[in-house]
Amino acid sequence: MNDYTSSYTGAQIDAAVAKANAISATAVQIDTAVTQSTATVDYVVAQGTDNGWTYRKWNSGVAECWGKHDTPTMTMTANGSVYLSNEIDLNFPSGLFLNPPVCMVNVHAAGGLISAKATNGTTATYLRYQVVRTGDYDTATKIVCHAYGVWKSEE
Repeated sequence: MNDYTSSYTGAQIDAAVAKANAISATAVQIDTAVTQSTATVDYVVAQGTDNGWTYRKWNSGVAECWGKHDTPTMTMTANGSVYLSNEIDLNFPSGLFLNPPVCMVNVHAAGGLISAKATNGTTATYLRYQVVRTGDYDTATKIVCHAYGVWKSEE
């Protein structure tokens, strides 16, 4: 058996051991956090499709839906350097939300800068939105939306 001589001082070895112990303590803390979080895992209690939307209801009371929808014929009105469409309503899945959900709206279309925004008129029943364009031109436009809200009140 060969003798081994370390080039590290006792203080350096102690510091390395302390770091190793801290890592072990962190692993224990992580295990505890994982155990606690798995005790409160949410799960889907209902899902399906309705009116062009895909939706999920979660056990926690969260509801979400997403979909890609054709826009109807729009009337564009100049507003400074952009054009705004008339407000357009799009029904959510029947009875999905208790209150107006938070909506992320995007646009799929060709030509120019095109965007969309949910308006203050959105309710628990429908999304109200406007299309925003850089010009008054006609192009096929699809609205893509993901809405988050609640389907039941907290217990």
